[in-house]
Amino acid sequence: NYVRNMQFRTSRKVKAPTFIPVLKQLVSAVRDHSDRLLPRLHYVQERLAIGWGTLRVAIGMAIGSKLYDMCQTGFDFQGQNKEK
Repeated sequence: NYVRNMQFRTSRKVKAPTFIPVLKQLVSAVRDHSDRLLPRLHYVQERLAIGWGTLRVAIGMAIGSKLYDMCQTGFDFQGQNKEK
């Protein structure tokens, strides 16, 4: 989304930047922002607009995946996984 947003904000008179240059520019900006890790991480969070919604979706997907795996291995109604 970040790269796409950077492309859309470009004027029609100028060629839109491609994926790699946009990410290189972001990495450079992060390095120039601070020498310490925490301010860099905060800068990345702001630039990529990672907020509570993103965290909620990520946790939901992780829990859903784990539950699915547990159901696949724990509820073997066909008896296919039983050793003979």
